[in-house]
Amino acid sequence: MAEHTPGPWNTGVGDMTVRLNRLADEIANRFGDNSDRQVEGNAALLLAAPELLAALKKAVMVMQDYDIDEHLAGEFEVFTDAIAKAEGSAHA
Repeated sequence: MAEHTPGPWNTGVGDMTVRLNRLADEIANRFGDNSDRQVEGNAALLLAAPELLAALKKAVMVMQDYDIDEHLAGEFEVFTDAIAKAEGSAHA
């Protein structure tokens, strides 16, 4: 399983580099010809990634605790596949 840099992450004012903090190494940087709007959208998604992963893991746990995973098998598989992909699992 791959490890990611724990959040929360942030960007500086006018800076499209996603960082753990002002002094930390870069998580991601703006490269390419994307519009400012796309870059801002990408940065927002990257900033939310650690929280989204944690929320998805919690949702899977709740589904398992209440046996909802059996009734929503398709959705459960989508959730667990997304978690595996985010964690760098080979079967994702």
